[in-house]
Amino acid sequence: MIPVAALEGIHTGRPAAVLGGGPSLRADFPRLPDHAVRLSVNQHGTRYGRCEFLVYLDSPNLHPSMLRLMLEFPGLRVGRDHWSQVDLSGAAWWQELFSSQLAAWLACFMGCEPVLLAGMDCYQGDQMYDDPDCENFNPTNAAYTLPLDMHLASWRKAFQKCPHPERIRAMSGPLASVFGDWQTKS
Repeated sequence: MIPVAALEGIHTGRPAAVLGGGPSLRADFPRLPDHAVRLSVNQHGTRYGRCEFLVYLDSPNLHPSMLRLMLEFPGLRVGRDHWSQVDLSGAAWWQELFSSQLAAWLACFMGCEPVLLAGMDCYQGDQMYDDPDCENFNPTNAAYTLPLDMHLASWRKAFQKCPHPERIRAMSGPLASVFGDWQTKS
């Protein structure tokens, strides 16, 4: 098990992409910098190729595809259970509602800049996931029924919980109202 303190500042100045499971991921992904550190939120980002980190709060034991991924993921698994390869107890990490928030905190903790939130639609709209067959979707889960303003209020806590939250930018979607949006310079 790697102590989380060993990850502090290891990617200083390198962009990071926090890859959520929202339908905007399909359009956001091609715009990411090629050299960005990729943090998959649960299994979502791994559908698009190599990811260095798999960040999760959801229990892999409840989702067969995530459990399979735990066994074969080539990067570092970061969570709060026995599947995690990183011991989070050595830092005041952002313990909030969503796996994506832990991933954003980790990217900031590692010194990444900018930290780009991709595929983060806050479970709004007719299609909540990029993968319509996602087995994690449970319409009775409170996360999927929270009003948008509650999602945004939860994300605003990044400004108290993340190191250098000014580095965070949204690729698209509702989180641009919290962090501002990032435009590629191509």
